[in-house]
Formats: sequence, structure tokens, C-alpha cells
Amino acid sequence: MDMLRSPHAIARGIANQSEMLNQKFDVLSQAMDNQSKLLNDRLKALIQGMDNQSRLLDDKLYKLDASLTKLVEKMDGFMRSQIVLQRDQAEATGALTAAIKELTNLTKSRS
Repeated sequence: MDMLRSPHAIARGIANQSEMLNQKFDVLSQAMDNQSKLLNDRLKALIQGMDNQSRLLDDKLYKLDASLTKLVEKMDGFMRSQIVLQRDQAEATGALTAAIKELTNLTKSRS
């Protein structure tokens, strides 16, 4: 008979178990809320970091584009001057060749 409990003791045991489960549920709910807030904060920080990286990359790409544009302009100017120089050299070489031929013809005609 010692093993049997009174209905009042059983009801009190059930109430105690219910109270413990409620407390554990409250603790678990609070822990989940805290975890959710932490994850949300981390996600916001990650998004902010990615946004900052995107702005930095965009700025660097803009500067690179400007530098490449200047470089192409300089190369274009240099190549144009080289083309003009080569054309002038070709004209001078042509004139020199014509003068040498003329001198050669004069020398041959005098001989």
C-alpha cells in the first residue's frame, strides 16, 4: 500500500511535471528567439559587408575603366604619330631613291 499514491499526490505530481515542461518550453522559446536574433544580425552584417564590397568593386572598376581609356588614348596618339613618321620616312626614302636614280642617270649620260 505504500507504493500507491493518493489522488492528491498524483495530481500534484502531474502539476509539477506540467510546470517543469512549461518552464523548459519557455527557456527553449527564449533560446530560439535569441538564436533567431543572432542569425538575423549576422545576416544583416553579411548583407552590409557584401554591399560595401560591391561598392568598392564598382569604384575600382570605374577607376580601371578610366585608366584604360586614358591608356588607349595615349596608345592611339602614339600609334598615329608612328604612322605619320613612317609615312614621312617612306616619302623621304622615295625622294632619296628618285634622286639617286636621277644622279645615276646623269652620271651614265655623262660617261
